[in-house]
Amino acid sequence: MGRKRRVKEQDSRQERKTEGKTKEFVRVQALTEGQRHYICTIKDSIITFCVGPAGCGKTIIPVGLGLQSLTVPGTNIQRIVIMRPVKEACDEHIGFLPGNLDEKMGPWAAPLVDNMMEFLNDQQIKLLFHENRVVILPLALARGRSLNDSFIILDEAQNCTKKQMLMALTRIGRGSKMVINGDVSQSDDHSVVNGLSDAMDRLKGIDGIGFAELGPEDIVRNPLISHIIKRYEQPDPVTSHGGNGNGNGNGNGSKAQPITAEAVFLRQVQTP
Repeated sequence: MGRKRRVKEQDSRQERKTEGKTKEFVRVQALTEGQRHYICTIKDSIITFCVGPAGCGKTIIPVGLGLQSLTVPGTNIQRIVIMRPVKEACDEHIGFLPGNLDEKMGPWAAPLVDNMMEFLNDQQIKLLFHENRVVILPLALARGRSLNDSFIILDEAQNCTKKQMLMALTRIGRGSKMVINGDVSQSDDHSVVNGLSDAMDRLKGIDGIGFAELGPEDIVRNPLISHIIKRYEQPDPVTSHGGNGNGNGNGNGSKAQPITAEAVFLRQVQTP
């Protein structure tokens, strides 16, 4: 009885020790035919490009597949590398962000952390960051890096310039996969050549590079989103508040005031 009790206590301590580790098999399920094609393309390709509207799963799917690569035995993937252009959305300005690199990149990485929370709990995610199995890499600091045995996700790639896209693409190393996604209709800089569209046109027909395109029928975040997007694709209406609908909701079309940095920090990635 004493030996059985000691073994049981040891097992209990081991369970507490491993609690929070990503030993569970992460499952990624397609909800539409377009998402099913996207998943197959990622699995069959070294580099995958995906474009689609908001809410269609173009980010959560590679996040899930990346986590899956970390949790199943027999894969050579050692880490997930998150790259994202540091571009403020819709001409809003948040100023200089305080803190170290991880703290500065927190607001930009938050959408991908949101997606991770669909598969893992907070403790598991913090552990992955603490063990550098999930790494945030600003494009500005990616030059010269060789990313081996990595699942690389370049999110919001519609904000990449042509030079940034070339630099990001050439970071992929041995044993790595890369998924590049974006929504070209949500580019926040129309003054330069869109790096995502340019790359998809240039790289067609190369073995190992796959392409997926999601549409309104693939939107799963909320059924209202597809209706909202369709309305915004129509010509601007003449509103009862004055102007032609190009204002910012204050009724006089004047320029919105910049938001504060505090408003951006809804969620910030912090390592223990």
